[in-house]
Amino acid sequence: MDTLSKIKSVLSSDLSAYELEKRTGVTRPSIVNMRKDTYDFSKMSFQIGEKLANYYDEQRESTLVFKDQGAFLSFTSTLDQFMKDTIKEIVPESINDEAMKEVLIRINSEVLKDSYLLEELYTVYKDALRKKQKAQE
Repeated sequence: MDTLSKIKSVLSSDLSAYELEKRTGVTRPSIVNMRKDTYDFSKMSFQIGEKLANYYDEQRESTLVFKDQGAFLSFTSTLDQFMKDTIKEIVPESINDEAMKEVLIRINSEVLKDSYLLEELYTVYKDALRKKQKAQE
């Protein structure tokens, strides 16, 4: 989700301007002003945008609960092991291959740190499993 969408999501929440001020450090008048339909977000200060976007990320992380959390954790572990095994099997035949192997190692590391991406990949995984199961029935 892009930063502006995060900011708008926070501003459109049910929290009062007072409560948002306490939680984000953005002043009530700024929040009230930004909630107006006529507000021009291109004039918002970087600091205010950063505070609101960070609040969104913090709340999302703290409330991220999966109905099938065990399956998600299993998927994450399996994905990590699959990537490591695949990377081990690569036998570099050139300098370019060796460099690409390093890129794959970095991709694996970054994917495991990105909860948004992991959530999307898990959805892709579940959808693919459902399709395969339906095809076998």
